[in-house]
Amino acid sequence: MCGNSPEPEVGTQGSTVNVMHMFVYDVAALYAICEAGEVRIIKTLADKEYGQRAFALADPDGNRIDIGERSP
Repeated sequence: MCGNSPEPEVGTQGSTVNVMHMFVYDVAALYAICEAGEVRIIKTLADKEYGQRAFALADPDGNRIDIGERSP
């Protein structure tokens, strides 16, 4: 990491910086799969004011991944 910030313990917290943004065709279906599994959801599925339906998760290393689809 940069600066004097300590490295987070693996799998304990999401990064404050987005690592990746992904667009999918059925975000609700992927969200349901993630909820049913052992995926750590950081932000729940919601309609955003900027025209997307999205949620965020943390990978096992604590990196943040935003996943969404464009609202119709």
